[in-house]
Amino acid sequence: MDTSKTKGPGQNKRFWTEEEDNKLIESLLKLNNNGRFKSEGSFKPGHLKELEKKLHEKLPRCDLLAKPHIESRMKTLKTHFHIVHDMLTGLNCSGFGWDTEKKTVTAEKPV
Repeated sequence: MDTSKTKGPGQNKRFWTEEEDNKLIESLLKLNNNGRFKSEGSFKPGHLKELEKKLHEKLPRCDLLAKPHIESRMKTLKTHFHIVHDMLTGLNCSGFGWDTEKKTVTAEKPV
């Protein structure tokens, strides 16, 4: 069996560039502010295709697809957001802070 064509978790990983991440976040903010795809703390169906379209406009040579690329990246970004949010505001956040210049989490030495 040729394993180079199999799909599944961990297969066919795509690494996002910083520019792609920035354009995705920029597009998400515009979708949110536009309100057309906004729905009580989430997005309405069709938002992934709209993001794909916007990313292709901003990054003409990108090969990003709504599924699996954008959907997966949004899931990863959401997970990272919750980790940082919990570090800064959670019950056990003692010792963590935010550096506004570097836009990074800071920690005291013992942490």
